[in-house]
Amino acid sequence: MDRKQLPLIANDPQGKMVFLTGPRQVGKTHLALALLKQTPNGVYLNYDNLEDRAIITRAAWLPTTEFLVLDEPHKLAALHYLRTKEKKEVDFAVAVEDRPTTIIEVKLTESEPTASLRYFHEKYGLPAVQVVRHLRQERMAGAIAIRRALGFPRELEL
Repeated sequence: MDRKQLPLIANDPQGKMVFLTGPRQVGKTHLALALLKQTPNGVYLNYDNLEDRAIITRAAWLPTTEFLVLDEPHKLAALHYLRTKEKKEVDFAVAVEDRPTTIIEVKLTESEPTASLRYFHEKYGLPAVQVVRHLRQERMAGAIAIRRALGFPRELEL
């Protein structure tokens, strides 16, 4: 079956992440595998497969991999966000087995920790990171890490 999404994703600039979401049995894996066939150095890994799971959790796919399909990634550590009734929020809360382990705020240039990030960090004692795209120097602001965006996702233990 031809899918109108296939050429849109295939012709998009290199280096981007694409998330295919939707209900069960609608063709997400089929679409991902069709994209994979168009890439010479592509890899398909399914978290339900024990061997693939070990590769995924160690990020041990080959460095020459140009296109990586991770199937069933929701079974890994999960990403959520936190928000209070007072509208204090952080962009991401990494959760393992439904327990938050790290909170992350993402900014373009703002290198001082946001009030919301400080609030959740202090209230729940969670490790906190503010990830900044345009940051000259990584540092600690008290117990909150201020990190460059480039490379940060690779270092997350998801």
